[in-house]
Amino acid sequence: MNATSASKSSSEDHPVKAPAPEQPLPPRYMYDTYAKILLPFASSPELLERYTNAWGGLRTGMLMEHLDSLAGSISYKHILGPDVETIGRIRERGFYMVTASINRLDVLAPLSPVRDVRLSGMAIYTGTSSMEVAVKMEALDASGVENTLLLGRFSIVCRDAQTHKVRRVNPPILGSREETALYSIGENAEKRRQSLAHRSLSRVLPSSTEAEELNSVYLQYAQDNDLFGYEHVWMGETNLEKTMLMFPQERKSVFT
Repeated sequence: MNATSASKSSSEDHPVKAPAPEQPLPPRYMYDTYAKILLPFASSPELLERYTNAWGGLRTGMLMEHLDSLAGSISYKHILGPDVETIGRIRERGFYMVTASINRLDVLAPLSPVRDVRLSGMAIYTGTSSMEVAVKMEALDASGVENTLLLGRFSIVCRDAQTHKVRRVNPPILGSREETALYSIGENAEKRRQSLAHRSLSRVLPSSTEAEELNSVYLQYAQDNDLFGYEHVWMGETNLEKTMLMFPQERKSVFT
């Protein structure tokens, strides 16, 4: 038996299996992705101490970390289902979620530390491999009255745990007019991002008019020390060599 016939016989005995077709992902209801976190500052002095900054206000950086974590949890909940309690091992799940960007962040009121704060959100839009998660920060007084402090939207993308390439996400089910309106907000934001990406300088060369304007600004900046009526300052001159802003919860560990 020659090599050709041997190869043919082998392929007939052990035919190569075609890759399994990709299973359709079950759609998810938008309201099933809702999640919240309560920070009881008014009733827990110990918790408030951990979140107080050097000026007596709330540490916005820590709150942003919570919002980012909440948006990530919501994205996993959208894919794994509303009853999921833990993510488990990423490789066993086969995918992971990554925050691509914060598309919008509106601070509507001062972040006062004297009231309880509730962070909440849900997935409002999904594309092929990405989703938009809307988040909200509210202050709650003793009677339960809510005061919205912050509104934001996070863009989350799904990646394959093995190849790190894009992976499809579950489509949404819209059950009300309000959910349809929220979906439209996320859809329009995605269209704007795609339009801006297609017009990015990394993809499209500046037009002759744009190049002429850039050259004019460059020449003016290089030759005129009084650009736009203000004396310019080089970026390197703004460097701070030493800055000490001590958060209250860290003062004991430093001074004792």
